[in-house]
Amino acid sequence: RDGYYSVTVTTECKIFEDDISVIYLPPIEYELGDDTYLCDNQLFLDAATTGYALYRWQDGSDLPFYVIDKPGTYSVSVFNQCEEVVQEIEVFECEHCDVYWPNVFSPDFDGVNDRFFPQSDCPLDNFQLQIFDRWGALVFSSKDPSDGWDGTYQGEKANMGTYIWWSRFTVIENELPRTVEASGGITVIR
Repeated sequence: RDGYYSVTVTTECKIFEDDISVIYLPPIEYELGDDTYLCDNQLFLDAATTGYALYRWQDGSDLPFYVIDKPGTYSVSVFNQCEEVVQEIEVFECEHCDVYWPNVFSPDFDGVNDRFFPQSDCPLDNFQLQIFDRWGALVFSSKDPSDGWDGTYQGEKANMGTYIWWSRFTVIENELPRTVEASGGITVIR
């Protein structure tokens, strides 16, 4: 218990007295959290705990918080006169799936730029693609991202011009699914 205490020791020859102050230090409790991703320019780690404690981060910093601006392994030691608790967290580069949609293609069957489909550096799940003419008629639909539009409609070459496309798909970024809706125009040239 916190408080001031007096201690008296009596012997046959002498009496010894002393006062002592006792301060209760609660257990050190903090949580850096699970390994995470640096998706913005900075990440804020907070190791603050209740009660009195000192802090020592991997680079010698002694504040209860730490600002991260690059991926890596970060650790903090939180300690007082009674105990020391060390935690570590791994910060990874943010994963971002880039999907590129062309705005012009030439479906002339020469083997170059003959199909309209997305280019991506990651898998596209639950994929849907629809292409409409300028009157809103559906001219192409697919659930396979590699099955691009070949510029035909009902077995005939589609007219040159601009068509509207719409797509929805799911990507996995930072171990989490993200649904994306995208749309735009695609111009057919021959």
